[in-house]
Amino acid sequence: DFSRTEEADKDLLDWLKINFENKRMTAQPRIRNWRDNLALYKGIHYRTMEIRNQDFRRDMGDRTIRNPKIVVNHVYNMVETKVAKMSRFRPSVAVLPISDEWADKCNTKTVKLLVDNRWYEVDMDTVLREAQRICYIYGTCFVKVTWNPDIGPLHPYAKELQAKGIPLTAMSQKGDVIQDRDGKTVVLERPPRVGDVEFKIITPDFVYPEEKYRWDDVTELTEIYFAPEEEVKMDYPEIQDKIKVSKDLKFDIDAMEERSVFTEVQVRETWVKPNKYLPKGLHIKWTEDVILDVQEFPYEYDDLPYERWTDIDVPNECMGRSFIQNIRQLQRHFNNLASGIARNHGLASAPKWVMPAGACRFADLGNESTVVEFKGPIPPQLVSMNPTGVEVFNYMKELRQMIMEASEVQGISMGQPPAGIKAGVVLQFLDEQEQERQNNGVAKRNAVIRNLFKRTAALMRQYYRDDDGRMIRILGKDNGYLMRPFKQADLTEAYDVRMQNASSLPDSKASKIQTIIDLKMSFPSMIRDEQVVEMLDLGTSETFVDKATIAIKSAESENESMLNGEQVVEPKPWEDLIIHYDVHIKAL
Repeated sequence: DFSRTEEADKDLLDWLKINFENKRMTAQPRIRNWRDNLALYKGIHYRTMEIRNQDFRRDMGDRTIRNPKIVVNHVYNMVETKVAKMSRFRPSVAVLPISDEWADKCNTKTVKLLVDNRWYEVDMDTVLREAQRICYIYGTCFVKVTWNPDIGPLHPYAKELQAKGIPLTAMSQKGDVIQDRDGKTVVLERPPRVGDVEFKIITPDFVYPEEKYRWDDVTELTEIYFAPEEEVKMDYPEIQDKIKVSKDLKFDIDAMEERSVFTEVQVRETWVKPNKYLPKGLHIKWTEDVILDVQEFPYEYDDLPYERWTDIDVPNECMGRSFIQNIRQLQRHFNNLASGIARNHGLASAPKWVMPAGACRFADLGNESTVVEFKGPIPPQLVSMNPTGVEVFNYMKELRQMIMEASEVQGISMGQPPAGIKAGVVLQFLDEQEQERQNNGVAKRNAVIRNLFKRTAALMRQYYRDDDGRMIRILGKDNGYLMRPFKQADLTEAYDVRMQNASSLPDSKASKIQTIIDLKMSFPSMIRDEQVVEMLDLGTSETFVDKATIAIKSAESENESMLNGEQVVEPKPWEDLIIHYDVHIKAL
């Protein structure tokens, strides 16, 4: 019952709390495991080690310095190496029309321009890199794609009113004017914005999906986050007396422990995607004490607004697992060996005077810890010892290699090619072999990028408006002909999103330019000058756009107008009519 009566809200809140507590109880073993992985990544490998300052024993004069605990953090090194390897695969997406219709072609081009512009604004490379790092540490990462009405450019109507000196009044979601306690109309201090697509990276310890064997079968999940009490009260003024500070503990990632909160509210956001039993879906915001808001699923696509990214998939497990679990014991064993070597060198690395008792005054030596006394007729002698055998160091090298193999990292990724190999062809072969091993991870990354692209385009189709001034700003006046098919097309179905295949050209910019120039010189008739300009990324400059390109755009725009039954301007003498004729004949 979602009638929002007091009794209905109470029943709904009771059900939500029971449902959430069951999911949280089931997730506790996973949460402990995720926090252990995070501690290893941060270099906290011993439970007795103070977190903020690892040299606290030396500072406090603790005698346990004779038994040091050494950390050689291979976990951090492996995570960053794997992230760097995956960052080579840039989020390059090709948008293909589903038909040969001119409107579909314009639509796909518009989709590409709009999504690329938004991804550039949010720096999608950084978003993907951070999500990839979380994926490797936790085993699972969620990228939440939603519409945020409080971001984006200023609304054009607000700019116009500001220019005329007309104040903007605050309005509620129902369209009522908001007044303060004295009955005065509240004036907006911050002009309204037109909204935009927002991307939020969430670690799995804040997301609680229903317990299913497969992610595709999950229809409902709850996300939690902490927000200042006063902000939540301002967002929901009608029930601000019922909003209270959370009794739940909050995990402090700096101290690596849970602590109480004093000024924050734990907001829980439950999403139910449209399904057989709730055809319109649900979106509920609530706290431990009160339901904040209940509404239907706000987006046109029938899926949860969370894109899941996993490291290691296990059959019948909805959450992924981190590769850190495969190297955890090896890492701890390596630390024990390093600590043993440090202890041995601290105790026995300095030269020792070996002499009969009473043969010398200790004060003459300057350091009594370097003296070994015994009884016998042997004269004093200075003895050097080897506290650690070479076999221990060889074993540690093998152990490090085992850690790298378990992490699917080879020496060439860390700038350490096999000994004796200097030929570039061999190094390239080894690099390709390593990439073959990463095909599974690359396929997951490509699937995440495709789905993020589709979600972004779907939200743009649902919320972008003709009067918000954003289309002409992104597309530009020269691409104004793209706006008409965009208004008519369905961004969720009018195109096919595929990953852009990488070329055989080198990744280095300098090497790529030199290779293109060499190809042009070697095969002058095979590669046209226009193609070379495009390959060198100079085609976007007006200096390199010739009149033929402009004539093609003009003719294509005329084709669209004719196919839509609209009036077309008569040909003019200064137009390149030969190119116009070819484009029109192709459409006919």
